[in-house]
Amino acid sequence: MHIDSGFLGTVLPRDNLKCGTGGVKLVYGLRNGVVRYSIYSGDPNGYFTIDPVSGAIRTASELDHEAYQSVLLNVQAMSGDPPSYGHCQVNVIIHDVNDNAPEFDSPTVRISVPENVELGAALYAAHASDPDGGDNGAVRYSLSVNPGALFAVDPRRGTLTLARHLDYETATRHALVVAASDLGSPPLSSNLTIHVEVQDVNDNPPVFERPEYTASVPESLAANSQVVQVSASDSDTGNNARLTYSVFRIIIINVFIGRNPCVSHHEFTALVVEVSTRIQPDIPLIHFYRLLPSEGYKPGTSSGEFDVFGIFPNSGSVYLRQPLDREKRSRYVLRVVATDNGTPAGTATASIVIVVTDVNDNDPEFTKPAYEFTVEENMGSGTIVGTLHATDQDLGPNAAIRYSLSPANGSFHVDPINGEYRKQ
Repeated sequence: MHIDSGFLGTVLPRDNLKCGTGGVKLVYGLRNGVVRYSIYSGDPNGYFTIDPVSGAIRTASELDHEAYQSVLLNVQAMSGDPPSYGHCQVNVIIHDVNDNAPEFDSPTVRISVPENVELGAALYAAHASDPDGGDNGAVRYSLSVNPGALFAVDPRRGTLTLARHLDYETATRHALVVAASDLGSPPLSSNLTIHVEVQDVNDNPPVFERPEYTASVPESLAANSQVVQVSASDSDTGNNARLTYSVFRIIIINVFIGRNPCVSHHEFTALVVEVSTRIQPDIPLIHFYRLLPSEGYKPGTSSGEFDVFGIFPNSGSVYLRQPLDREKRSRYVLRVVATDNGTPAGTATASIVIVVTDVNDNDPEFTKPAYEFTVEENMGSGTIVGTLHATDQDLGPNAAIRYSLSPANGSFHVDPINGEYRKQ
């Protein structure tokens, strides 16, 4: 008896082939006796069986292309007594089918993103793996849930980027879903949910309730008395919204009362540096203000002479630091700055106009300490002998002067309004 032997060939079953289905049938020509077939090596996992009589090779368990792409079976044929043997090899290449969906490491992730991150910045790298081969294992990414179209994902790399600007004050968190799909037919997919926590940055300056405040105070107001309450708000959160108030500029307006006042003016320029975080945060924004100081100002005098008001930095309450004198200064214009505690800091400014109201704290003063008039002995009744004149630096009724003689004189009288001194 003689049995032909050698390499039989290649068989291409699918990796999802059901158990017991046929694969290949071996047929050997017989010269004498009955042939018996067996697989003696090459199949350690027992994927295949062979019919000992017909030589048909079938699957014994489900195949997995991802575990083994091919199996080389060594087949033996036996016949006769004493037996004769023949051998051949069957190379079984397992063909891949799309039986695996792409898989993320975790179904959910959380990331934190500052609200001022630039457009196009990479926020997260999503990655899904697919053990299939060829197009069945090629993964493509897309956003299946993308509120407000704020985000974008690279279809090949899975890199999540920012497509539109974030605003913490509008929304503090976003939930989006990245889908990973393979290129199989039909395609399989899985999802990754990304929770984006928006971090607040100091991108909102404080805003005063009003751009200008006006207050009237009596000049007799005691030091440390509250003058006006200012208030600002900041739409940021945390330290970025914690405000500090300060007075950074005072403009003093002088009003002089009386006839022919003796006034000397000295004009100077005060330089105030306000650091603005809205335009080039590292460069101070410089403003120039022209101020008119009070009478008697000496060049070179410190601007501290104008510091008659203070402000409580936390409450914004403006208070008086020095006694007021309306006759010297009747009106103040303050610039108040509110600064938050963010990094960098945001600022806002407001004006406060403080009008000093008059109190009757000045006595009338005659222009002369003594008056001397000459009269004729036969002067007629009602003849003007002279005129008395007094001034009062107060205002309104406090400065309205009335003249009278004390004690009364039967020979003369004075006009209470204009101070004319007449013969009785």
